Amino acid sequence: MATLPNYTNCPSCGRTIPLVQPSQELFQACICGEWMHYEPPGNSPAGKEPTKVVDNIQPIRPEPRTTRIDPPQGAAKGVTRPFPQKETGAYVAPRKTGFHDQAPPVQPSTKIHPEQPVPNPVASSPRQTNFQDQAPPVQPPTHLEREEPATSPEGNLVFHPVTDPSLDLSPARPSRKGLFISILLFVVMALFLLAGWLYLDLTKANEEKTLRGLAEGEFKSRNYLLAKEKFTSLQQQFPQSQWEKEYRYWEQLSRIKQGAESPGGGLPKAAKELSSLSLVDKSLGTNCLKEAGIFAVELLDKGPKEESYLKEVEATVKKLAALLGEENGQVKSARGKLGQLRLQLAAEKKQLEEKNLFLKTLREFDRLEPARVYSARKDWVDRAKGSHPDLVNLPETQQLLNLAIRAHLRSINYESGAGNLGEKISRQGLGGVSSFIQIPEKRQPDWLPDSSFPLAANIRSTLFGFHPASGKVLWVKRLGKEVTFPPVPHPPLPDNPALILSLCENGAALCALDSYGQPAWQASLGGTCLAGFLVWNQVALIPCVEGHLLEVELAQGKILGRWQLGQNLLQQGVLDEKEGILYQPADPGTLLLLDLKEKKCFNLIYTGHALGNLASPPLLAELNPGARNSNSHLFLIGRDLEQNTTATLFPIPRPGPLVDTLSQASWKFPGAVSGPLLTSRNRMVFLNSQGMLNLLAWKTAPKWEESLVPILQSKDPLPLSELIREPFASVSPGAMVAIGYQDLWVAYRGHLRQLQMLMDSDGLRLAPGQPNPLEIGAPLNAGFPFTGPRLPQGGLLLPGQLSDRSCRVAAFDLGKNRGLWHHRLNGVFRSAAVKIPSSPGDYLATDEAGAVYHLAQEKDLASAKSPWVSGGKIAAPPIGFPLQSPPLLFPLNGNAVLQFMHLENTGEVILRRLRWKDSAVEVEAEASAGLDYHLAAPPVLIGEDLLLAKNQGIFVRVGLHDGKAQIRPGPPWKNPADASQGMAAPAILDQETFAFCNPAGEVELYTWPQSRQELFRKINLTGKGIPLASRVDAVNTPLGSRLLFWKATGELGGFSKNSEGQWVQSFQHTFEAPEGGLTHWVLKNGASQDRVAILSKGRELSWLDPATGKILWKHKLEEELAFPPAAAGNQVWAVFYNKRPRGWEEGTGKALPAREGFPPNVFPSAAPWTLDNNRVAFPLEDGSVFHPLP
Repeated sequence: MATLPNYTNCPSCGRTIPLVQPSQELFQACICGEWMHYEPPGNSPAGKEPTKVVDNIQPIRPEPRTTRIDPPQGAAKGVTRPFPQKETGAYVAPRKTGFHDQAPPVQPSTKIHPEQPVPNPVASSPRQTNFQDQAPPVQPPTHLEREEPATSPEGNLVFHPVTDPSLDLSPARPSRKGLFISILLFVVMALFLLAGWLYLDLTKANEEKTLRGLAEGEFKSRNYLLAKEKFTSLQQQFPQSQWEKEYRYWEQLSRIKQGAESPGGGLPKAAKELSSLSLVDKSLGTNCLKEAGIFAVELLDKGPKEESYLKEVEATVKKLAALLGEENGQVKSARGKLGQLRLQLAAEKKQLEEKNLFLKTLREFDRLEPARVYSARKDWVDRAKGSHPDLVNLPETQQLLNLAIRAHLRSINYESGAGNLGEKISRQGLGGVSSFIQIPEKRQPDWLPDSSFPLAANIRSTLFGFHPASGKVLWVKRLGKEVTFPPVPHPPLPDNPALILSLCENGAALCALDSYGQPAWQASLGGTCLAGFLVWNQVALIPCVEGHLLEVELAQGKILGRWQLGQNLLQQGVLDEKEGILYQPADPGTLLLLDLKEKKCFNLIYTGHALGNLASPPLLAELNPGARNSNSHLFLIGRDLEQNTTATLFPIPRPGPLVDTLSQASWKFPGAVSGPLLTSRNRMVFLNSQGMLNLLAWKTAPKWEESLVPILQSKDPLPLSELIREPFASVSPGAMVAIGYQDLWVAYRGHLRQLQMLMDSDGLRLAPGQPNPLEIGAPLNAGFPFTGPRLPQGGLLLPGQLSDRSCRVAAFDLGKNRGLWHHRLNGVFRSAAVKIPSSPGDYLATDEAGAVYHLAQEKDLASAKSPWVSGGKIAAPPIGFPLQSPPLLFPLNGNAVLQFMHLENTGEVILRRLRWKDSAVEVEAEASAGLDYHLAAPPVLIGEDLLLAKNQGIFVRVGLHDGKAQIRPGPPWKNPADASQGMAAPAILDQETFAFCNPAGEVELYTWPQSRQELFRKINLTGKGIPLASRVDAVNTPLGSRLLFWKATGELGGFSKNSEGQWVQSFQHTFEAPEGGLTHWVLKNGASQDRVAILSKGRELSWLDPATGKILWKHKLEEELAFPPAAAGNQVWAVFYNKRPRGWEEGTGKALPAREGFPPNVFPSAAPWTLDNNRVAFPLEDGSVFHPLP
């Protein structure tokens, strides 16, 4: 049996070709393009033997050296092509065919349809075949010119060795065609291998891409745990992948993102881990870096706004910027977010600092007294409303305010009983009637009161008791200059007579005076009251500046209790008598609600007013009908920074939970309040300093906005000058003095006016009533009301200050607007009194209004109750016009006195000569002279005339001759064009000679005789060493007149005239001058002896005797001098600001004991007066003159 092979070889290229069916005959193609016809060995003609397939027969691969089967073209005939030999196994050689590079033969069994074209095998690719599903083509018979090699019976080729020596058996060179085919086959094989490798690699890459997409999908779906596991699996499955680093990065990023979403500090930890993540490898993909940038932005959006957190994220952004560039979108977004967060963080930090500072400031107010904490905090909060409204609305702010309110209310307590309040009874402060001077003017003869109880008035802090019928001064009590509140009448009780209640002791006590002016009782307040007091249920409610409110029983003056409010009380409160609630303003900024029945403070209102900024007590108003009681609102009247009047409306809080009461409305009125503010039922009226009347009225309505009615048909204030058309000469400011339901009484332009309030369809309007021609001046206070059967609308005792600064007090019948009586009181003495030479103990004094009074001293002062004889008498009436400076009196020869007055408005000079005759004083002449300029220095007496230095730069001589005032021009004391002032005070040497210093410092000496026909003449000042000076003074000594030359540097030189008429220096002193220069006075101490007082640096007072040039003594003063000292015999007295006078012995400077009986809380108004018998008197601010008894 023949053995069938499994493989055969291509006859062209020798490639091994597998045989699928070795027992069948078929055409076989090689990849080199060669076709061959295969026949199994059993079908060969040599013998048909049964064959079997041998699987282990291996193909014979061609050796490198082969023999040609067919000799090349042109070779010797008979050369055969050798085949390689196989050592073992049968080798089936293919039949020799001629199909190389030709179309394959047609298979015999193949049926070719005529209509189907036969493919061209040459034109088609060797890999394409048309034998699919068809029988192989029939092999046409071929005729080869070559002989087939002989085969063995086994079917192998038989090789015959070549024996011809001429035949070359070396390997033949391959043909070019075969080489090309070999190369082509190698390339094709390499391509096949590459394609296979690419296919496998692409399949692996597709699988990796699919798994990677799934992992990234889980990442984008925020399934970070699953994404982390998938990326870990990818990293392990593809360890050599180019995305292995990315897998590791994605796995770390998934883990970080998973941790970021965990509660409890996940974001800061994620930011820290992200910043530590390695991003420096550029092999990471853009998506990786982009995802890191997106995650960084998410961390910024969701993370805490802390600097450490932002620094961690910023580190990541810097790494991304180094790899992606600053222009990358994610980097720019992260940078922008970082900038925004840092700005926001800075703003939040600043806001936090402001908040902490704001709350710290609020807490620092806890160091204040509890009663002041709330107002201080509330004021601080109100200031912050405009600049930091968010701080105002903080819960901590409201909590601190509520705590302050509760602490404030807890700090307010009521102490009952008077055992520990320091109550004392004092009878000091009474002033003798003779110390004051009353000028009777006029009374109505038909006025007869029903009671003899006196009427009282507070005039210049002095309480006067007047007879109700005649107006005569019955008694006087000094109250102290701080007391301006009018007295309050208290009606009689069954067991107690009628009383007059008034503050006294400069506001430190409350006293009750009987009809004789004697104190029924006096209670010390333990503080100072400046606001006045209220009376409720026979109890006086007295607010003190120190912060406590006293309750004083009026029957015996015992203190029932004291409220400790802890704030300054500068205004009296307003009382709701029905409810027993006192609305007490407390400065600064609060209004306290005191329940007088329960003795507790149940609430407070923050008003925000500054210290001392309230113009009047609060006003109660009924605006809502459904209120718990008749009063539902409060008006608070104050002043703003521009001195305008403001009226603010507050609702009244009721007992209950604490609430922050806010104002509901506010009005502003131009100008400040002039005089008291008055109310009557539902109307409030006041007058401002500009003469504008402001009236506010209201009615009861469901809403408070509907309660206010039109005011005078307009919201603007009404000028009284348009309403009142009866002008008077006086232009003193006005004030409201009384109000009724339909009537107003206004003291306007110095006169009392009555106005009627009428209500019509247009609203509330005013109509002028009857004017009163009596000039009352500017009211000093609200007056003293009184009643009587003949006074249906009551009466009013009203004190006022006239334009000439004197005081007038008048009693009015308000119903008829007529005066019952009026009197004038002396003004304040602000210049020296003048002795009458021929009548020792008699003096003339002028007040600031120009009135001249005759004061008579008691002859026997040791036994006298008062130093003055029945007070004083009017010698000359006041001038009636305001004056530029206080009037002056100058003694003349023949018991005459010259009075000098300089009017303020016109500049005129009024001269009045008075003469003592028959123990009385009479006005001998009075005349006026016009001056165009003000005076540069006080006038001095030269002869019988006055020497005046005008600002124009010349001296004038003014005298009263033949009943007329005559003015004579004198020498110039400076160049009128010279702007420098110079020292214009002249020094009078004798009746005709005076000296002065010009602006150059030269002393000029002039003589000016009394005769009107003679002119002034300059005298040459001769002498040795006459210096330049800033001022010159003349003094009288027992040795004659001397000149004192003063220099600005503090040098003083005394010059006297020798027998030859030359001025020689007699003494010289140097004082340490203060910054403003030395202050000195030439004082009279007797008829022919002067003294000089010098005040140098450090308030050192030196007392100089100009006759000898010796300084007698020096004293260092503790206070500033208010007026020049006064010398009276062997005594020297000095007056200080708000202090009692001090005295020294004139020769030694030894301190004198203080004057006994000096009025308390009343201070001098001028330098002490030098009286006879080496005594002094002190004019006081209340218009009296204190003359100490021996």
